[in-house]
Parts: sequence; C-alpha cells; structure tokens
Amino acid sequence: MSFTAIIREAFVLSDGKIVLDMSEIEGMPTVGDLVRAGGGAGRIVELGRNSTDGQVVSTRACLTGKEVAPYGGIVVVWRAQPTQALGLQRIEGTADV
Repeated sequence: MSFTAIIREAFVLSDGKIVLDMSEIEGMPTVGDLVRAGGGAGRIVELGRNSTDGQVVSTRACLTGKEVAPYGGIVVVWRAQPTQALGLQRIEGTADV
C-alpha cells in the first residue's frame, strides 16, 4: 500500500476533478497512484503542498507549529465514480505498476 488516509472534505473543480483534503495519512501519495474510496476508483493527478512548509504531507499545525496527525491534499480523476459520500471515508492508494 502506497498510502492510506481519512478524507475530511471533497471539493469538485470546474473541470470535474476532485480535491480531497485528508488527515491521518500513513505513507506518501504520489502522482499516478491508483486510489479507491467510497466505492469509486481513480488516479492522483496532482499533489497539494502545505503553504507553511511546502510538504505534500505535513505534521505541524500552521498556526502553532505543534505536531498534529499527518494531513495533506490530492487531486483525483475518477474512472469509476464513488457510490458513497466521500467525507470521512478511508482512502487507499497504490503505486501504479
């Protein structure tokens, strides 16, 4: 498994891509990873970068600098649309082989 996380929020972009805000990330998402969540499947096309430290996965709160559960964001294109709401769903990603 490349990474797992909990989706906190999902935002639909005007081009149909989905931004997933995640927490409790284990591992490291990468562009091209295949992902599954909410009964759907897709591929990561872009990685978010934390505005404070520039990292894909951050472990520091932006205001206090205290350590927090790993969090970050990704942009996904779905091949099979999710059949369940994405908020608070577990997402799993695997490297494209």
